Amino acid sequence: MCWQLPVRRTYDWIDRPDDSRILMISIGEYDRRGWGPGGHDLHWWCTSATSAHGAGEPVYVSYRPELTELMGAGAYQRLAELCDARLASLLPMAPHPADPATPARPADPTGPAGPADAS
Repeated sequence: MCWQLPVRRTYDWIDRPDDSRILMISIGEYDRRGWGPGGHDLHWWCTSATSAHGAGEPVYVSYRPELTELMGAGAYQRLAELCDARLASLLPMAPHPADPATPARPADPTGPAGPADAS
């Protein structure tokens, strides 16, 4: 299983209102809760560590082999298309709680209107 970290695959049966049942397979973050009741006893290093959030490329790119193995080539291709489109949209992304803090920009000493007229 270690080759799959920081992602995991889960299976949930969903009962629908029309009495049908489907199996929903999800791939998501492998956090401390994924280890069950004993997970809080582990030295946790994975996705909850700030150091895990500094890669030069998105995880769907760097984990292509692992994700392809977990979900199949066709599904991975669609995932990559959707992620590429999302990144290209330049819409703001919600930060992960373990993302490194963005350094605050220093205040502009001239203020919003520029330097004051000294005369």
